[in-house]
Amino acid sequence: MVNLITIEKDSKIIEMWNHAVNTCKPVSKIPNLILTGEFEIAETNSDWIRQYKPKASQWQEPKCPKNLELNHGEYVDKYVNNYNKTGIEYIISELKTKADSNRACWSLIDMNKLIDSADDPIPSFMLLQAGITDDKSQISITTYYRALEVSKFLPINIAESCLVIEKINKAFSFNAKSFAITIHAFNAYYIENFSCLEKAPIDTLSEMEIMLEISFLAQGKKWIHKRLEEKRDLTESRINSHGIQNLIAAIELYNARPKDTRIENYDTILLSSLEEVLDHIKHYNSIKAISSYAEEAKIVYKKIKDGLNKIIQIV
Repeated sequence: MVNLITIEKDSKIIEMWNHAVNTCKPVSKIPNLILTGEFEIAETNSDWIRQYKPKASQWQEPKCPKNLELNHGEYVDKYVNNYNKTGIEYIISELKTKADSNRACWSLIDMNKLIDSADDPIPSFMLLQAGITDDKSQISITTYYRALEVSKFLPINIAESCLVIEKINKAFSFNAKSFAITIHAFNAYYIENFSCLEKAPIDTLSEMEIMLEISFLAQGKKWIHKRLEEKRDLTESRINSHGIQNLIAAIELYNARPKDTRIENYDTILLSSLEEVLDHIKHYNSIKAISSYAEEAKIVYKKIKDGLNKIIQIV
């Protein structure tokens, strides 16, 4: 089954997102979603796109920023030192050499990375291909995603394509009047408050950094409350347990200090509740390792959210 959404010519690019959300939100997933449309070149810098360009730029940085689980640039530019050429430089040079080239592509994942990935996060963005029409009036971009979250991630993905279009347009002496985008997603879905693989702040910190934050009990409790609220309010496809593990270790270290160096310990109920949440996270990730859409995962995720709410209330 193919679910094709064609955006009316010369519409605003935000309509691509609106149609995807309206299609995906009522159901668990849409298989083989194809979004396609033609837009005026000015839409690459529309008010809507500009909102997402900072995050899109982060996703295309050659080194993954600390706040992301991964990014696209680290895969696109993995071999930049081998060939002294970035991914976008390759696409532009290919189009300059052969305007109708079928090789002006990014390929983010090779089989070696895919086979070795187990259930570790890897990009859902698999492929980007660019082209220029014979009359040089239009730049076209086609992308393929093995999975595509449309609520939060699709706008970033569209903004990424717009960044590529702008770089191609700037590299040529002609000025394209329009661009075409076609997006293929093997599975598309809508997730409220999806993290877009952006880490909760607590998951960016080491055990030592957390220890410094909680070393004074009163301020430490407020800090824990805030960090766990942030963790609770994210929806992650695979839950990062790094911050919870390091928080448990830091609290245990704090409580193990000699009695004469502190007035009060962190409550043992806090520790046991965090350990329970950590067990649920491990269980959830084990379910997701064998099924992307298992109903059991939703039940376990609710236990994690409820557990975090309980800790937020008692801390």
